[in-house]
Amino acid sequence: MWSTEELFAQMPRLEAELGALIVPTLGVPIAPNPLDHLFPSVQGAMDRHLDAIRHHASQVVPFIFARDLERIPEDKVDEVTPYWRNEYFHPGDARLAYAVVARYRPRLIGEIGCGNSTKFMRRAATDHGTGSRLVCIDPRPREDILGWRTSWCRPRCRGWTSPCSPVCGRATCSSSTAATW
Repeated sequence: MWSTEELFAQMPRLEAELGALIVPTLGVPIAPNPLDHLFPSVQGAMDRHLDAIRHHASQVVPFIFARDLERIPEDKVDEVTPYWRNEYFHPGDARLAYAVVARYRPRLIGEIGCGNSTKFMRRAATDHGTGSRLVCIDPRPREDILGWRTSWCRPRCRGWTSPCSPVCGRATCSSSTAATW
């Protein structure tokens, strides 16, 4: 039996061998709820904000079906271009992330983790000239991320030895990888 630390160290290798994403439960049993299950507190919050949700949904719908998205390939062509048939970011989520960046044009996007979602948000910022700054912090980047991050990065910390410097908080530089675009 592996310790939690050993398991996390082995996860990239095991995921590659199995061709699957591993989500450790750390001893907590996971039983999915039935498809029609409602969480009363969540339902109440949604009901209270339904008008705002509808308003924002109407604002992003045109971008969810933007022609620019038709230029995104189905399959991987390189390390930088987003693509639809990736293992980590569902096309519906990708369209929504793209739409939110395109519509609301944020000055700063903070993302915990980086990968295919980053590629779609970066593409939206580029396609729509938002000028958004994208900052990603990933304590355990997948190997495929390590290859492309250097082409997008601007160093943010002195003394960091990896190709992409982290955005410094007091404790992030020693164990996390972060990128800013």
